[in-house]
Amino acid sequence: MSAHHTHEGAGAGGAAEAPAGRGEPAGVSEEMLRMIAGAAEAFAQPDANRSRRSRDEHQGFDPAVWQDMARQGWLSIMPGEDQGGLGLGLSAASAIAERLGYAGYFEPFVDVGVMSIHCLSLCEDGTAADLRERAMAGETVVAVAWQAENGGLAPETRAVGARRAGDEWLLSGRCRHVAPARAETFIVAAHDGEAARLFAIERDAVGLVIETETGADGVALARLTLNGLRLPSSAQLHCRAPVSAVMDQALCLATVACAAEMLGAMRRALDLTVEYLGMRRQFGRRIGSFQVLQHRAVDMWLQKELAAAALRVALDQAAGGDAGEAALQRAASSVKARASQAARHIAGQAIQLHGAIGITDEYELGVYVNRILALASRYGTATEHRRRFGRLVPVQER
Repeated sequence: MSAHHTHEGAGAGGAAEAPAGRGEPAGVSEEMLRMIAGAAEAFAQPDANRSRRSRDEHQGFDPAVWQDMARQGWLSIMPGEDQGGLGLGLSAASAIAERLGYAGYFEPFVDVGVMSIHCLSLCEDGTAADLRERAMAGETVVAVAWQAENGGLAPETRAVGARRAGDEWLLSGRCRHVAPARAETFIVAAHDGEAARLFAIERDAVGLVIETETGADGVALARLTLNGLRLPSSAQLHCRAPVSAVMDQALCLATVACAAEMLGAMRRALDLTVEYLGMRRQFGRRIGSFQVLQHRAVDMWLQKELAAAALRVALDQAAGGDAGEAALQRAASSVKARASQAARHIAGQAIQLHGAIGITDEYELGVYVNRILALASRYGTATEHRRRFGRLVPVQER
């Protein structure tokens, strides 16, 4: 059997093995992670005006900042050295994502640098390799369209149908909540009635309609409609494992990194709140001296620490080389449920402790509150992840 046929069999859903490798090497030391976090901190400083410009002028995607991220090597974090990447893994990517969350950077590092590029790293044909290399260099932006109209946690492989037409494929269907909306290439799963297949679709493809929807943070998401879209056979990406397994692995890793970004955002929201409590005066005293407000601030801190602990556990579980698909799903759902709940609690309390100024766009806190609201539902809500966690974990192990 030729190599081409071997690839196609895997991509079409051959043996149901999990994709090999999660991009989480054993050799990344704590010192290395501290260096990466330090470099990210030096690069990304909180600047609410910059965040607003990125949102209002670039839909949350500043091309100059994206090029700087690529030059820093951040878009090469996930793929191994054999694929031209750095192979530093999810812990390193999460350290970067956390700092970007703290600094209010809306650029889609998690969506592209983790989700899309890791997905491409699990494919082994020339089309995927070329697309991955250009994405790592920041030359093109790739988005994975993994959700159907009604959302959900599982990667959707049947929302788009595919059928052969000679040497071409015809695709029809819809995908929603695609980030970033301004991607130049979309990775779409389509089902031909027998198996799911993965395709790379250029933004200007005839038959592709792109509509945008604005999230709570002001960043655009895309809704894709494919109307008999014709693709050459070369547009198919040949995966090392079934398409659903490839997309699920990339999705779980992105979910953990998204929780890290939320952790950074909630850290900043807490810092702003504590600073405000020490500055605002009422009844002749700083309001931070009132015990009831101190208790609220401590509750916020506890929620942040619980989320940080959940992230550490999830990263340890994801790093386990022998962990299967269900274990990775448990890790992702555990940290995303905890982080989403904690972040929403901190955002709500921050508004309460600030008063009306906390919800204004002109005040820095508003940037983080809206970002938290958007990230809390990205890659699944807390409720959806709690339900999945409950299905995956026996009662006696909880």
